[in-house]
Amino acid sequence: MARENLTRRGRARRDALVAHAVDVVAKQGIAGTKVTHIARAAGVRSTLLYWYFDDLYDLVRFAISDATRRLNAHLVAAVSGLGDPLEQLYVAVREATAFGATDPEMRIISTADAEHAFGGAYRDALERSTAALVAETTRLLDAGRRRGSVRRDLPLEDLAQCIRSLVHYNVTAYHRGTLHRDAARFAVTTANIALRGVAANPAAVDELASRLDARGYAS
Repeated sequence: MARENLTRRGRARRDALVAHAVDVVAKQGIAGTKVTHIARAAGVRSTLLYWYFDDLYDLVRFAISDATRRLNAHLVAAVSGLGDPLEQLYVAVREATAFGATDPEMRIISTADAEHAFGGAYRDALERSTAALVAETTRLLDAGRRRGSVRRDLPLEDLAQCIRSLVHYNVTAYHRGTLHRDAARFAVTTANIALRGVAANPAAVDELASRLDARGYAS
């Protein structure tokens, strides 16, 4: 388990090691990465990495959990001041997509997924991350359905899982280089597609997006 209760200097050194690991994994993949590769990139001895992490898998789990924590904090701040559930969902999907595409640690998740590496070593961290995002999306969809703005013909969790899958697929495609658009632009497109799929009145999504942009919630 990643070492906790670090000093400010210790946290900074740990975060620097994670940043080097992200760069190495992005180039070599998880299967092709060893602790010695990361240590060489960071200009340190391998023993330093083992002081902070049990092994490579522990480092990857930490990166997944840390990225999820920061994503959640970013989304809370992004939807602050929005009362309408569909407005919150639009902004959350857009910001989650943009964050996933541009945050360095998110490359660890997409790389592992591309390699089908989410076995036992990563499953716990990934499942916690996924469950939290799906639960919050389901909550917003339920609130929207109570207001009559979310379709009623499909289960809420199914809709939430589809939104999560859309975001995850687009972020992974961006990291793999198959999406070459500006991250902010395709994040807006992703949010529009997601809301059109769940809104009781899909035509209202354009008006909602325009209103958010006018109020300063554009990416």
